Amino acid sequence: MAHAKPTSNKRSRESSKTKEEKLRPSELALREAHAQVARSGERWWSVFENSIIGFALTDLKGQFIATNPAYQRMVGYTDEELQQCRFLDITVEEYREHDWALVEELLGGKRRQFQIEKQFRRKDGSLVWVRNSVSIVPSNEKSPRFIMALSEDITNARQISMISSEPSSICSAANRSSPMASASAKPAHFRGR
Repeated sequence: MAHAKPTSNKRSRESSKTKEEKLRPSELALREAHAQVARSGERWWSVFENSIIGFALTDLKGQFIATNPAYQRMVGYTDEELQQCRFLDITVEEYREHDWALVEELLGGKRRQFQIEKQFRRKDGSLVWVRNSVSIVPSNEKSPRFIMALSEDITNARQISMISSEPSSICSAANRSSPMASASAKPAHFRGR
């Protein structure tokens, strides 16, 4: 029996080696997967922090969770200040009801995303026009669902649009009220008669 014990220990060691050899590729694959996730997270964070588009993440009630520097510059608040409020708190009142109705449709599964142009009230009281593309980010085992908004400042585009539409309406109004306008609007053969 003294010989049986060393043989069983030898088999046990061989069996352990075989298990370790089988586990090593799986362990290496798992480590590589973790490294890829870490790199992916770093890339995502870099995009989030360096984007010219504003990113805002809120909970399902609209409370800010995180914002990127572009979003903070757009609305004039720090990330810490924004985390003390909901996105509706900085939304101009006339847009709030419609905006929240769209969010409720997202939460209810009636739509996957939406886009809205609206105004935010900046910390200094001025208004900024934004185009928000909003969607739900699904939950996973590590984090709950949340709302993500990609926000683009379109204030300049809106101002240019308003200015370019003004001259034609100003000219039309001027032409209707000017005595010369009625004369110049007549065909050439009726002018001066």
